[in-house]
Amino acid sequence: MGSGDDYKFMEIRDAIVAINMKVNLIGVIIEFGFPRRTKGTDCYCAVKIVDQSHQTPGITANIFAESLEKLPHVASAGDIIQLSHVLNFVGSTSFSFVRDIKESEHVNLICKIVYMCEDANNGTLAFVWDGTDAHPISIDTKLTDEISNAQQLGPWVLPRDVLCTLPPVGSILRLIFDKGIEKQSLSMLNTGKWMKFMNVLCEMQVGTFQIVVTTFSKLRYTSNEDNTIQLRQRSYEERLASILGRVPFWSFPSPLPTTEVDHNDEPFTTLMDVLTYSKVTAKFKCVVRVIAMYPFQAEDFRSPEGTYRVRLSLEDPTARIHAFLYAEDGDKFFGEDPSIDVLTRKRNKLLGVSASEKNEASTRNPPWVQCCLKSYYLDKQDAWGSRQYRIFGTRLVASD
Repeated sequence: MGSGDDYKFMEIRDAIVAINMKVNLIGVIIEFGFPRRTKGTDCYCAVKIVDQSHQTPGITANIFAESLEKLPHVASAGDIIQLSHVLNFVGSTSFSFVRDIKESEHVNLICKIVYMCEDANNGTLAFVWDGTDAHPISIDTKLTDEISNAQQLGPWVLPRDVLCTLPPVGSILRLIFDKGIEKQSLSMLNTGKWMKFMNVLCEMQVGTFQIVVTTFSKLRYTSNEDNTIQLRQRSYEERLASILGRVPFWSFPSPLPTTEVDHNDEPFTTLMDVLTYSKVTAKFKCVVRVIAMYPFQAEDFRSPEGTYRVRLSLEDPTARIHAFLYAEDGDKFFGEDPSIDVLTRKRNKLLGVSASEKNEASTRNPPWVQCCLKSYYLDKQDAWGSRQYRIFGTRLVASD
């Protein structure tokens, strides 16, 4: 743009389509940010302006200057500003997948709302999903305390008829709202809809991720025709079609050789598949982490008569369940009459406790292992309500 064009001003509606061109604008400020220094040597502020040609939603101009004094001094919204040599470009907001999130980070996510319900305090809970597996969490609590945190938590405590409507692959995260914004946000949420969640907080709740919508977050409906939505849906469908699609993403290239199973030719299933299977009694092969064991002390694994009776808390990206090791299945799992020291080493290996952690209170990261599960019932009159899970056909081979 030459000097003769310095006094030619463009309406905002025309400037919007003048991509990668320098334009001059005059507009009314409807929103402005406080001036601040960048990480470099200059300073920055942002203003949103409108004019008669484009009164909603307005456009944002990012203004840079050598010092705070050289930035526009905005007294209030409604001020008129003249901007010269503004470079117009199409910006984009980057979005993460659920598999990329980390604790205490603010992120932008594109997720599908798969279920909504009321919580214990009559508030609203939403559950969101994008088809990917959240990163497994390192466990900081003492082994003796972990059993209290290893209860079924999250969407898998919902009624079975609800569970059967949820995707069998990919992590489902709770979505909660900061106080004061829930009512305004609820009208935007609908089960089955994809949404963009911008600047939401990822936090930990008893060993699982949850997403917090804060006063600084933004929610936006997204068409199913959006390329980002189609990418996520296509990736999910391809994963379901793959022979390894139900293996946790974070266990690749393969689970550690911590266990061996008798049924290597059987297909893998997720714990959500186990919970939602159409028959009460069935057999499955899964890749899971053992996050807790009860009883905790190896000398208590067997009854006075020598019968194994151990409850393991299992998790994968889709769910968390309890499964029992009992009698001959325990003999196969732990080996022929191991000593207490060998049992303790095997327990520690399974739970991700290193040999140097004598106090068993350090951060641990249980390995991914294969196991065979079978479901059964305790009460024929209430088969589904009394359904339990038991590990069988599995041998723990690591003892170092």
